[in-house]
Amino acid sequence: MDFLPETLINSFDTYIRMQKNHLLNLEMPEPDMENMNFERSRNYADLEQELRNLLRQIQTPAFNDETREEMVTACNRRIRAIMDTDARITEKIRQHKEELSKKMQEIKRGKTAVSGYGAGIKGKTLVRLSG
Repeated sequence: MDFLPETLINSFDTYIRMQKNHLLNLEMPEPDMENMNFERSRNYADLEQELRNLLRQIQTPAFNDETREEMVTACNRRIRAIMDTDARITEKIRQHKEELSKKMQEIKRGKTAVSGYGAGIKGKTLVRLSG
């Protein structure tokens, strides 16, 4: 059982929900990376602030060593789970970037080929015949 403040538990839960949504979004052909980055930054800042608050609180004499240890263990367990999921998200983002890079190279080759087809037309005058 966690002996963590409710606000910290809520921050952990919010971050985990966000991670699940990001994993789902990364399955889409065109995920909104900008929005995901903004959301991640905001939720990370909230979680970091709650962890800092807890750290300040448990350093007071109101907490005994056993309670401190339980709280730290509970936080470590949740943070490890978050880091594992973040590693999966990072890998999916890397794969997505790699796919985009390949598509961009294909487009570049296509543009080069199309411009090559037009090279024979340059310098020639096109005449329109009506009639």
